Amino acid sequence: MEPAKITFSMTVDGRIDTIFRADAAIDEGILSFADGSGNDYRIEYDDDTVRVLRAGTATMDFTFKTGTATTGVLRTAEATIRASATTRRLRVRSDRIDLEYDLVEDGRVLSRHRMSIEWK
Repeated sequence: MEPAKITFSMTVDGRIDTIFRADAAIDEGILSFADGSGNDYRIEYDDDTVRVLRAGTATMDFTFKTGTATTGVLRTAEATIRASATTRRLRVRSDRIDLEYDLVEDGRVLSRHRMSIEWK
């Protein structure tokens, strides 16, 4: 794995939810980093799919694929939540991932998310 610097940002319903910079390790199709708040991320990606794994204060395992509805799991100390996500847009480049998705329940959009990870 090669060292890298990342900038991570997440907006939820148009509002900035999370933004940070961190050291990362990058290998072909895998990006690993910590957010400084007790969470470790492993992002597995290729041209049309991104899997987000998070371990720490809350764990998460979601896979995103453009135009596809997928199911993922979010676990906190209080609950385990299975959620559906519909990926609206996914763009993977050699130095950046842009992902837009909706969390959905019974066909109803609960929240709209936009995640961006850029690395150097």
